[in-house]
Amino acid sequence: MQSYNTFTIRGKWSLKEFRTLEQIESIRELWQSFQQSQKHPAMQSDIDRYLSVWEAPGNSWEPCILLLCDDDVPKTLIIAHIGREPLRIKLWSKALFRPQLNKLSIAYGGVLNCLDKTTSEILIMALKLFMHQYRLDCIHFDHLTSETFFYQEIHKAFNMLCRNHFSKIDPHWRMTVPKNIDEFYAARSKKHRANLKREQKKLESQYKEHLHIIHYRKDCNLEKIFQDAVEVSEKTYQHALGVGFCDNTLMRSIITKDIE
Repeated sequence: MQSYNTFTIRGKWSLKEFRTLEQIESIRELWQSFQQSQKHPAMQSDIDRYLSVWEAPGNSWEPCILLLCDDDVPKTLIIAHIGREPLRIKLWSKALFRPQLNKLSIAYGGVLNCLDKTTSEILIMALKLFMHQYRLDCIHFDHLTSETFFYQEIHKAFNMLCRNHFSKIDPHWRMTVPKNIDEFYAARSKKHRANLKREQKKLESQYKEHLHIIHYRKDCNLEKIFQDAVEVSEKTYQHALGVGFCDNTLMRSIITKDIE
């Protein structure tokens, strides 16, 4: 049985802290059940995707999973990591200061199963206690869902000087993947269908027998995947901006987990 730190919050409410990969693995079943219960689960909150990041060498951050319990019954799971990061204070595009902050960063989709107002209030108390315990300077939430109780309560819990007032709300787009190509075409306009079919014929005509579609599975050639992906990435504008596909230990760890 893995040991972990536990903080008493209020009454029978407690916060359990999981910081090693072995500790995190011990709550896999709970994590997966919480994530699968989400209306729109985020890829970043998947346990295997999370672990693949930390299994890659050279990571300067530390894993941190927080479990809020009521009388030892799991209520909410927080998926995060801890580390130091500069805060860029800018005037237009010019950076004025870059103070280093001790920071708890909560992943996109990383607040799992926080379903009501009471749990939200207790969770905020727990996060404040955690900040004080580890002398953290700030907590960063990557895209909180704006329709939740937690989103509403966290705006009330911190005064004007302690939170961001200029966060923009981004739409979260969803798509239902068609069962087959006919269903895919049926959902498009007549003009869109014609354009797609014309591009397909053009591709087949131009490359003929050199055209192949490859579905990479578990027993595939990982080196070939990276060789092809990097070759394509180098021709994109994302590569010129420094945000294209990279062949590094982190990406290899993530891709390997995805294939498995």
